[in-house]
Amino acid sequence: MKNKNEAPVRKGHTNPGYFISEGFRSVFRHGLMSFAAAVIVLACLLIGGCFFMVIINANAIVTGLEQENKVIVYVDETYTEAEARSLGSRLNQIENVASCTFMTRKEALEQWISRQEDPELFAGTDASALRDRFYIVLGDITQMDSTLQSLREVEGVARVSAYMEMARGFAAVRNVLRVVTYGISAVLLVISVFIISNTVKLATFNRREEIAVMKTVGATNGFIRWPFVIQGLILGIISAVSAFALQWVVYDLAEKAIARSGLLEITTALPFMSFAYVLALGDLAVGVAVGVFGSVLAIGKYLKK
Repeated sequence: MKNKNEAPVRKGHTNPGYFISEGFRSVFRHGLMSFAAAVIVLACLLIGGCFFMVIINANAIVTGLEQENKVIVYVDETYTEAEARSLGSRLNQIENVASCTFMTRKEALEQWISRQEDPELFAGTDASALRDRFYIVLGDITQMDSTLQSLREVEGVARVSAYMEMARGFAAVRNVLRVVTYGISAVLLVISVFIISNTVKLATFNRREEIAVMKTVGATNGFIRWPFVIQGLILGIISAVSAFALQWVVYDLAEKAIARSGLLEITTALPFMSFAYVLALGDLAVGVAVGVFGSVLAIGKYLKK
């Protein structure tokens, strides 16, 4: 007796419309499991996306702090202002020097006086007691040791000052964030593939007799596989789109909460649209990859029989 769910099979049948319709039909035929798979993959993408948003904001904060952690290069006190300024071109040529800002003795004195509780007490102080200097921002703070050595070797440089412990702390924070990001992303990917794979396995188990009949009458592996791949693709896309929408809502709520708390005075929150494109592409790529790979993995053993 012919199975009512069995589709007519022709060897070499390659109509994309048939595969797509069968994929959608399979999603709704196993609605509960499809919903569960989509929700779990959505949750994995949501967690991963939220972690990504935390990481990208933390990275921006660390970068800002690195910019504040400047290296100060003091010029030999015997150099005139013109001679001191001329060192700038040599300092800029050193690898890993991102920017180099000159400050005269007078400007350094004015800056110091302005930070005192009673600036008027220091009126008339002679600027000759100070040195001309350069404030240098490094391109990569992890290369600070070698860069400082290169700066010290420049003729006319009397002393180089840098907060090494703070610099190493910034670098350590960034490295930890990267490792944690990769680790969590890997775990979430494995979980998502496992869920999609189990969903497709259930669908193939329920249709194992139909698949056997299809192979008997000459259906190719590709003909049998494509509807299940489309099913996984659909679940992946649904999860990705839903996850991106929820990530947008969560980020907007978090940004408003930070604004109300006053934390924006000591930190910054990047505008969502500044990384939305990358986040959307990431969600879609992961959702599609997980859906398709999970489906191919699940259907494989049935096609070997």
